[in-house]
Amino acid sequence: MQRYELGPAVLDSSVIQSANAAVPQNGGAWQVNFTLTPSGAAKLDQLAQQYYQKQIAIEFGGEVLSAPTINAQSFGGQGQIAGDFTEARAKSLAQQILRAR
Repeated sequence: MQRYELGPAVLDSSVIQSANAAVPQNGGAWQVNFTLTPSGAAKLDQLAQQYYQKQIAIEFGGEVLSAPTINAQSFGGQGQIAGDFTEARAKSLAQQILRAR
């Protein structure tokens, strides 16, 4: 089991407008696509600039759901959580994100 030391939350679920699981058009593994509110988009871009190419955690209810590395400095209100997800895991993660709103 992987352990993470978490700092204070920078964003919370109130900034999520939508989330869904999908396979990229060019193929590959399942991922979670998300869209943020306008205020969430600005906050994520600030976070991305601060933590570019560093790992962050997506936490819900005390459990780290995903720990992606920030690979862009601006997201324009949209992004993807990519990993080696199965269809079931990607759909579950998208639903967990939506339920947390």
